[in-house]
Amino acid sequence: MGVNKVWRNFKYRLKFIFFKSSFSLNNEKRNENVIVSLTSFPARIDKVHLCLKSLLLQKVKPDKIILYLGAEQFPDQKIPVSIENCRKYGVEIVYCEDIRPHKKYFYSISSNPNSIVITVDDDILYSPSLVEDLLTAYNEHKTNVICTRAHLIRIENKEISKYNDWEFETKQRREASHYLLATGVGGVLYPPHVLPSIAFDKKLIKTLCLDADDIWLKAMELLNNIKVFAIDSRKNQYTTGILGAEKKALNKINVGESRNDAYISQVFSYFNITTDYFEK
Repeated sequence: MGVNKVWRNFKYRLKFIFFKSSFSLNNEKRNENVIVSLTSFPARIDKVHLCLKSLLLQKVKPDKIILYLGAEQFPDQKIPVSIENCRKYGVEIVYCEDIRPHKKYFYSISSNPNSIVITVDDDILYSPSLVEDLLTAYNEHKTNVICTRAHLIRIENKEISKYNDWEFETKQRREASHYLLATGVGGVLYPPHVLPSIAFDKKLIKTLCLDADDIWLKAMELLNNIKVFAIDSRKNQYTTGILGAEKKALNKINVGESRNDAYISQVFSYFNITTDYFEK
């Protein structure tokens, strides 16, 4: 556990105490609503209020913050008081069918097709400039998915290289590209109507890619000829991990046991996505 991480967590907690009066959502008219969307699960629910508070302290306020929780995981809809208290600042809590990490984007985008949706992870404290910087980039890249953190997909001999051989958190690409995969941890902005309708096929998600939303979304972007633009950000500029809420087994299993490679193979084969899609 790094000293810097402990210090940043402490500073955020002080902000939440002394700037509570700044917790709010946008109340001004916009051409497009901005929704921040996230999900969580029982093992991390006690810490989610910290993430929500960092989103309520954004310099540019979203119109909505929606936390999606699996109805099966919270059958009595009992959640910590710390999260219930966030409701009074406008945070919405929606109970839905549990489709694992896909809950983060699935319901917010499908229910709000004309809105800008920014997805975030629940175990992160976000910089107050996150929404502002994503929207600034969006104004210049209206047709692209925007992110602060991306992996560079490597292709050799017309084949996608193993996931663990990609360039993680790349700084190489400073233009929109099909070779970039947006990773949810840093915050990802989805413009209205950016995903094809097949992206919201629950049966296919469950069959092909239930535990890897980033890969599913990348395939959908390729099908729709949508590129990814990564903001030129420094490491940790936008995110600080919440102490005690570190990534559980999902990321370690997907990457460490190379399950991401299996998901890529399944999804890309099903949709006949070849490396030619990256050159469009």
